[in-house]
Amino acid sequence: MSAPFETGISLVDLFATIPIGGALVVPGPPSPGRLALLCELIHLAQTSGRSVGVSGPDGEGTVRWALRK
Repeated sequence: MSAPFETGISLVDLFATIPIGGALVVPGPPSPGRLALLCELIHLAQTSGRSVGVSGPDGEGTVRWALRK
């Protein structure tokens, strides 16, 4: 298992640990809170020198977020 990406957001780090090189799926309908969380995660990853790929939302509103090494 690869090392986790520490976001500094305690709830994300505790309940939804993101492995470096792994992916995060955020299901559900579009909402301002989900968009704000994804924007903050992308900002944190890019400021730490990581590359991020985001795809979606699909027909059900699911967004996939991949943190590259």
